[in-house]
Parts: sequence; C-alpha cells; structure tokens
Amino acid sequence: MKIAHLVSTFPPYHGGIGNIAYHYARELALLGHEIEVFTPNYDEGARALDRENRFKVHRLGPWLKYGNAALVPQLLWKLSSFDIVHLHYPFFGGAEWTLFLPWIFVKPPRIILSYHMDVIGDGVIKLFFKGYAKTVLPVLINQSSAILSATQDYSDSSAISRYMTRKPVKVIPYGVSNLFQPKERNEKLAGRLNLSSSDSVILFVGGLDRAHYFKGVNLLIEAVAKLKRPGIKLLIVGNGDLIPVYRDQVRKREMQNQVAFITGVTDQELPDYYNLADMTILPSINRSEAFGLVLLEAMACGKPVIGSSLPGVRAVIEDRKNGLLFQPGDSEDLKEKIQFILDHRETGERYGLSGFKKVEEHFRWTPIVGQVEKAYQEVIAKQPA
Repeated sequence: MKIAHLVSTFPPYHGGIGNIAYHYARELALLGHEIEVFTPNYDEGARALDRENRFKVHRLGPWLKYGNAALVPQLLWKLSSFDIVHLHYPFFGGAEWTLFLPWIFVKPPRIILSYHMDVIGDGVIKLFFKGYAKTVLPVLINQSSAILSATQDYSDSSAISRYMTRKPVKVIPYGVSNLFQPKERNEKLAGRLNLSSSDSVILFVGGLDRAHYFKGVNLLIEAVAKLKRPGIKLLIVGNGDLIPVYRDQVRKREMQNQVAFITGVTDQELPDYYNLADMTILPSINRSEAFGLVLLEAMACGKPVIGSSLPGVRAVIEDRKNGLLFQPGDSEDLKEKIQFILDHRETGERYGLSGFKKVEEHFRWTPIVGQVEKAYQEVIAKQPA
C-alpha cells in the first residue's frame, strides 16, 4: 500500500505524537509499504536526518504558524496517489485540508484518524479549541474510514466519545522501541551529572515548551521540594522555552544543587538516563496527557513509574503493580508516592520487573504496527471496486 502520514510535529522535535508517527512509518516501511510523511518544516537542520529513513519525509513550509499549529494548504495537491491517508489528530492547519479530498479526486484516499488527545488550553485559545471540537472535529470523524485510539479509557471520556455510536473506535496501544532495555548504570554519565552511588535519582523526560505546559514540571519541582531529605536529585530531561520559568522556580526554592536540566539528549542516549534513575515520574495536570510514552520507556528499562491518575495514563500504570498513581495536580500526594518508593526499595524493584514484563508482552512496536497494518487492510477491503 501507498500510505501518507500527516502529523503536526516530527523528529527531531521531541514530542509523543511525532514519535508515534515516526515508528508507524518506520515499521510499515519495513513491512514493504511505500510510506511518506507530511509535516510542517520547523527546523531546517531536520532534512539531513530524513535521509537516514526508509521512508520519505516532506517538510512543508507553513503559510502561517502558531505553536505547533501550521497552515499547510499545499497538502491538497500532494495526496492524490495514496491508498491511505493517516491523519494524526490534532493537526491544526493541516487536518482541515483532508476534508476537500473527496471533492477534488475521483478516487480519494481512505482516511484513517488517530485521535491522540483532547486539546484544552487557556483563555481565547481554549474557546477556539472548544469551537473546533464542536464544528470541525465531527466532520473529520465522519469522513474517516476508521478511528484509532491508544486506550478505551481515554476514548470513552474524550471529545470523540459522543460520536462512537456511529463510528466505533479501534483501540491500538502505542509502543516502545527496542532501544529501551535494562542495562548497567553508566558511571561516566553519573559522574558528568555529579551523582553519587548513594543519591536517589528522580527522572522526568518530556517537552519543556509551551505546547507541553500540561506536563506538570512545576508540580514535580514542588513535590520534590517538600521531601526534605538529603541525597535527592531530580533530573529534568527535555527542550523548550519554559526552561527559564522552571529554573526560576528552582532558584526561588533554593534547589539549584538538587535539580539538573539536561537538554539535547538523543533517543540513543535516553536509555542511560532511565537506567540511572530510581523512578520516572509523569506529573501531567490534565487530559491533554493521553498516554505517556515516557512511562513505557522507563518500564522497558525495568524502572518503577509514578503518574497522574488520568484516562490513558491508567492504561499504562496499574496502581501498586508496576507503579503508583497520584491525584492530578496534588503535589502533596505526589510527594507521598515518591516517598513510598524511596522507603520501599524492594517494592519499587518489584514494580519495575512487573512493568518490564508488561512492555514485553504488550507494548513493543513491531506487533503493534502489525495491528495498524491490519486496520488499513480492513479499510481497503471495504472500499467499493
């Protein structure tokens, strides 16, 4: 099959949706399909990386852009020859152009929509997102031949739940790369980060830009500040324009010797950070967090995880089996969960082993993308001759 993936962000930008689209494209190309990715061009240096892929990446110059939204009408005349167009929602400025495909092509491609997350925001942006969800989203869903979601829990409580009676959702989880495995502590990295063997290391990995405001980094800093015990080190790994804001919070809390911000970490380097840590935490504050790939990465390295009790995240973390859930937005509850792992090392190790087994059984990319391929085949089989 000839398949196009439309996605608002793509590596080297660090974000869950782009990461997922990358692994879909990579695995589908390995299965012999002709894959092309269409994404806005935010980084001129990214084109050099694209030559390493087994699939084509088209980085489109946006006519207008705001955050991760980009107006790319040139999509219209680039999608005529595909069997499947896989739209990764949300993609403001890109998704809307798929609505015109049935009007301009005699045999339009079939649309698959992956619903990654509800978009919330604040102020005027919040009003825009609400209006979009009530007007454009229903039309996008109606034109799609299949809707994919990572968890039933999230789709049942999301903006698409009201449309599920007429357009059932196919649940296919996201996965984790085989790069992420348990391994020995990287002592060279530990030395570079000034970590001693007696330090307790808490890890956060995620976007630190305004598009990822919901990750709850400020909440995590507050929770760690409340621990009041020596030897705690918080590693915050990621890139983005909110780093100065978080640094200021750390300075005001006088935690400069406790918290390290680490930027520019590659996917190949990330497993060393997970394996250094005693736990990984995803402290997201609202349902813009729909899954939590970093939790899978930590679990794949055999580490216990702590996450907000949000739809989607609950499908990854089984409370008191492979990690702990805490009340979203509650820094005191998060502090207590961190304290529990620190005080019960054997239990934490048991959570880590359980998480590793769960990843191996359910969350590796190759079998997951096999399910995506099957969804495509079912859609093509239903297409009129």
